[in-house]
Parts: sequence; structure tokens; C-alpha cells
Amino acid sequence: MSFTTEEIYQLILKNKKSIHLEKFLNFPKNFENIELNNKWHQLLKIRDVCNLSMGEKGNKEIGSSLEASLVVKMNKDNIKKIEGTDLSELCITSSVEIIDADSEEIKVITKKATGDKCPVCWKESAKNLVKGTIIRI
Repeated sequence: MSFTTEEIYQLILKNKKSIHLEKFLNFPKNFENIELNNKWHQLLKIRDVCNLSMGEKGNKEIGSSLEASLVVKMNKDNIKKIEGTDLSELCITSSVEIIDADSEEIKVITKKATGDKCPVCWKESAKNLVKGTIIRI
């Protein structure tokens, strides 16, 4: 994208050198959301632990992350922080099961997902994810 941005910028503003040398507007202070920022830091921390677990397990048994099913063990505070978040989407896996644990440490068990591969989302599931769905191309 940076290459395309540079080309368009030079096409429109011929007298300017590069968009990457321009000064951009400061981010408005009233847009800051500390709570949301903290939530995303926690989500990314959890995703990093999940990715590390998949990397260790995935050498031969799991080809891609969508072939993985995760069991994430974390304490109630962490579970509350990520409430309403689909970790399977964040980690790009077929499924994530969250288990309440007393430990501060986040632990992840990676297993091979079971079931059929959905032709739409490519997730593996025992449920038919698109049963009765009409797909128009």
C-alpha cells in the first residue's frame, strides 16, 4: 500500500517529494480511549500466546491455523477483559474454548480441529456452518 500511496501522491501533487516526508495531523486527545487500548493490549497478548502454541504444535500435525482448535486457560479477570470477543477470529483458528483457571499465566492447548471444512470460511467444524445457505458469486 505504501508504494501505491506514493504513486498517487506524486501524481496528484507533482511539486511534492514524498507522502512519507509530510507531516500528518495530530490525533485528537478526545479520541483516546484508555480502556479500549488496554483491552486490545490484552487481546494481542493472548493472541501471541496462542500463536506461539500453534507454532510449537503445528510442525506436522496442523498445516494452517484454520486447522487448529485451541483451549485457552486464563483467570476470571482476563476472561472478563476479553468478553464479547471471538478469539477464533482474532487467532484465525477453527475454534477457541476458554476455560477458567486460577493461574495468572495464560496457557494454551493446541489440537487439530475436527469436522468438515466449511467452503465459505474454511473453518473446520462438526456443525454444518452453511447448511441451507445460498452463496451468490
